[in-house]
Amino acid sequence: MNQVIVIKRDRKASAIYFALTLAMLGIAGFVAYAGNASVAALLGIVGLPALYSTTRNTLRNPPLLRADAAGLWFGGGRTVGWREVKMIGEGLNNNSGGGTGVAVHFHQRKTLLRLPFSRVLGSFGSVGDIDVSTSSEAQYPRVIAAG
Repeated sequence: MNQVIVIKRDRKASAIYFALTLAMLGIAGFVAYAGNASVAALLGIVGLPALYSTTRNTLRNPPLLRADAAGLWFGGGRTVGWREVKMIGEGLNNNSGGGTGVAVHFHQRKTLLRLPFSRVLGSFGSVGDIDVSTSSEAQYPRVIAAG
């Protein structure tokens, strides 16, 4: 039997992130109009990849995490094989306002580079190498795997 575990993305949160990204790019435009090109360029460098990511997530609504026999897929990028996963367990997700989350630890930190850009940015300050919020999934197990 091949079991698949999916943690779904909150569509409202994706729309809010999209609106905040548009606001950030709007601020970049006002800053550029005011004559501070370096600050506008910095906001644009961060804002354009974030706009791509939030637009994709809002329109396609991929899951936050899918675990199957092949490994873990974080809603974009390549699947991370089980051999690269050191441990998966319960962790606090700082990005979702203190809710519970799944903390994923990898054997090598460079595995983060295989994840979508938005997930890499969200990994700073996480309990594991990356955290996935499970606050809307109350039936999710406390520990999935360790090895």
